[in-house]
Amino acid sequence: MRSTPRSQNLALAALVAAVVIVTLDTTILNVAIPTIRSELHTSFQSLQWVIAGYSLTLGSLLVIGGRIGDMIGPRRAFAIGAVVFAGGSLVASQANGVAALVIGEAVIEGIGASLLFPASLATLSSLFTGARRGRAFGAWGGAAGAAAALGPVLGGWLTSDYSWRWGFRINVVVAPVAALVALWALPATTDRRAMPRVDVAGCVLLAGGLFSLVLGITKAPDSGWLTMVPAFVAAAVLLSAFVVVERRQHASALVDLELFRVPTFGRGLATSLTVVMAQAGSLYALAVFLQATHHLTPVTAGRWLLPLGIAVLVGARVGGRSAERIGAIAVVRAGTALATLGVAGLAVALHATVDWAHLSIPLAVFGIGSGLASSQLTSVTLSEVPPPRLGAASGAATTNNALGAALGVALIGTVMRVGDAGSPTATKWALATATALVLLGALTASTLRPRTTAPLGSGPSPTTKTSPIASVRCSPSSR
Repeated sequence: MRSTPRSQNLALAALVAAVVIVTLDTTILNVAIPTIRSELHTSFQSLQWVIAGYSLTLGSLLVIGGRIGDMIGPRRAFAIGAVVFAGGSLVASQANGVAALVIGEAVIEGIGASLLFPASLATLSSLFTGARRGRAFGAWGGAAGAAAALGPVLGGWLTSDYSWRWGFRINVVVAPVAALVALWALPATTDRRAMPRVDVAGCVLLAGGLFSLVLGITKAPDSGWLTMVPAFVAAAVLLSAFVVVERRQHASALVDLELFRVPTFGRGLATSLTVVMAQAGSLYALAVFLQATHHLTPVTAGRWLLPLGIAVLVGARVGGRSAERIGAIAVVRAGTALATLGVAGLAVALHATVDWAHLSIPLAVFGIGSGLASSQLTSVTLSEVPPPRLGAASGAATTNNALGAALGVALIGTVMRVGDAGSPTATKWALATATALVLLGALTASTLRPRTTAPLGSGPSPTTKTSPIASVRCSPSSR
């Protein structure tokens, strides 16, 4: 159908709904783990594979899912991903053992999400332009951040008053509706001629390399970093081979390595990586501290962190509107600066008897900064990517964030294990590490520059420079 403001609003609603349920799914599961362990008569170690397995599947397949979106179009990729995700949720909601839970959550949902995320970002980049682009990315990024922050509260409520299975049952309803809305509201845009064949060697090498890397990151804090050296070596070998193969593939490459020559893409990914590491690591450290030192229940700990979730929503909304006036890059710079102040404030304020009021202010500052930065980082990162490559580039951006979350928790977890995990001293060191990470992100963001190229897909104007990847062979959509 022809793109109109009404259809764009409906499409945005579908994209936001999808990212919310995918993000909530994991956070709800984290809170429900003790209850699931008791009900299914299993161990924490076995259930760890449910969450770790989801990260492994998602991290391994995101770029491939993005490439599939390039081949069949983000509209179809989104709809298929939503239906697959709903199927996985249905299997998980009926699970009577760990095996079924792993198949539903870790495998099937992971595959569905690997199609959903890149297709969502590719759609946002191609469907929205001008002032609406900033607002659209702000809504999407803010929804994802808020879902991550508010997930523990919702998960605790569902688990306590209803059943942990409702965390999956919600997806069974919402995901197919989002797929139907997307099929109706999104335009069909794909050029099959631009993707002559599937890069099988690249798919195998990338999936194997990312699987090994995410496995090493997620298992190292518990199993020991030395124990996971073989996984990291395997990741280095496979990913190095992937780069060699991709350089020879040219037009049919799974990932166009020329994208990394674009400053906004490479620096945007670097900024996102450090910011996501700081966000994930800080949340992990605070959750452990509140439950270990203050002896709060998961639900009450989630309520203590509510200022963060609310502030993320506020920051994302402000970021979307501010991007229209001062530009997306300026919003990212302001956001990373505020986030740095917020995490540093948490490190200073935290002590054994700290109350909610003293934590709420730096949490709010951190949340507003995170919301500002997250609302526009993806927009900045993808701003100079050619439309036929948006799927793969979006997959790379989402993989970057998934790896950042895993790295952040692994790094902060290791820092906390140096002392007494959950103690005020260990948590202060963890938050100091997070401060250094987000500060690095702020410094990287300061090197971003407004786009000096014409919008890709149109010819360069006499007053603009040619993008380093403007010569990528692509043709207008034929559908």
